[in-house]
Amino acid sequence: MATSSPVQTVILYARVSHTDTGSARSVTDQLAELRAWAAREGWQVIREYAEQGSASRYATRERPEWGAVMQAAGRREADALLTWEASRATRDLADYAALRDACAAAGMSWGYSGTLHDLTDRSARFRTGLEALLAEDEAAKTRERVVRGVRAAAERGMPHGRALYGYRREYEGEGDARRVVAVVEDPARGPVVREAARRVLAGESLNSVARALNAQGAPTAATDREEAGRLWTASKLRQMLQRPGYAGLRTYRGEVVGTAAWEPLIAREDWDELQALFEGSRAKHGPQDHRAQHLLTGIARCGVCGSPLVRRATRSGTVRRKDGTIAPKRRYDTYACAAGIERAGGGFHVSMSVAHLDDYISRAVIARLSQPDVLEALSGTESSQGDERAALKAEIAGYREHLEQARAYAAEHLRLDLLLDQEARLQPRINAAERRLRELSGVDPEVRRLAEAGDVRAAWDALDLEQQRHVVRVLMVPSVLPRTRPGRRGLDPDRVAVSWLLGQD
Repeated sequence: MATSSPVQTVILYARVSHTDTGSARSVTDQLAELRAWAAREGWQVIREYAEQGSASRYATRERPEWGAVMQAAGRREADALLTWEASRATRDLADYAALRDACAAAGMSWGYSGTLHDLTDRSARFRTGLEALLAEDEAAKTRERVVRGVRAAAERGMPHGRALYGYRREYEGEGDARRVVAVVEDPARGPVVREAARRVLAGESLNSVARALNAQGAPTAATDREEAGRLWTASKLRQMLQRPGYAGLRTYRGEVVGTAAWEPLIAREDWDELQALFEGSRAKHGPQDHRAQHLLTGIARCGVCGSPLVRRATRSGTVRRKDGTIAPKRRYDTYACAAGIERAGGGFHVSMSVAHLDDYISRAVIARLSQPDVLEALSGTESSQGDERAALKAEIAGYREHLEQARAYAAEHLRLDLLLDQEARLQPRINAAERRLRELSGVDPEVRRLAEAGDVRAAWDALDLEQQRHVVRVLMVPSVLPRTRPGRRGLDPDRVAVSWLLGQD
């Protein structure tokens, strides 16, 4: 019902959502109509709020302007709130209830569609509540239509959301009738994806590929507006190369649902090989620490408790010269047992100079990879697994081909039950074969390149720190043992134990 309470001042609120249909008014039009309504009634407009965003319960973004409106209502900054329609304020019953209670407590009215409602009145609360319920139901139906449309588009292989880096979309039509008709390779970004995949498969580390792309000035995955100052990193490259879309696969909510409507930039077998490399590296070595400043931080272990060694800044003790003067204290870096950080008053189990341990382990890596039997071990490992890897790839390809044929038959004969049956039978087999393929990911490419280098020392020195750390992780677990001869200066090789993981003696 219309309120009988006097109104002199009003607040205006306008909202439009990107999901609104063509019948919706822009915020400019909404505010113009609300101002005209206030002018006809002789009400003073004291504040206006306008924003774009969804008002439904499914919205993922906050509405800061609506939050300000609710605060203004709580302080009763005006006699009434005016919106163009009820749905402009909210399409969520919980938000409606909050608005209703705030206005009723403050003695404010809510007006929309040309009618002012006194929310302290039972019939007004019933009418506005009913319209809020209908608005929420309409939002739910809209969401269901959108979800069905997105799912159907995904199953047809059509794109949705932000364009995949390396591709561009071609459209036809204008306005609401505008639609994607093709997805084609972007001439500037597509080659970047191809080169990154090729180099990683050839054995280069993600860090070295990122540096190469940055040196070339290759455009990043940022938008053109964000491009300035953006650089490639190892993590960005990994995330990019893990996207199934580059292999021509269409996903929906993280699940592959069919073949994409665009040509792949990475062959399916190459993409599978990339995932096996990434998965194998994570399984063996865990997440990489790209912030480490020293070769063995977090890699070398305490020979007493097994905790990782971490870098500590250390000062030399007091040294008295022959002439009686005190030598200035030297500052140097050491590796120390991480458990010592939490041991109250107990000190560290072990510690060793960073320079001494780094040099010893570097020489051990170079010596081991310079031996010809390492090449034999590497080739033997691969040859014994090569046949199984080839058989697994052929098995997976056969299963996928069968599923594609079943999908086509089901679409032609409307036999969804047949497709679901075949997927239930074959997908577990595909998953098992892919898991085994990841286990047989082969010898690490960086280690192989070092072992095959004519000058292993020069090749080792040419690696950056993260590449060297990666090689050490693959080859060994170094440990530092407690001192047996206190006071001995320099490196004591008896205190360093190396557990080889690859190419053992």
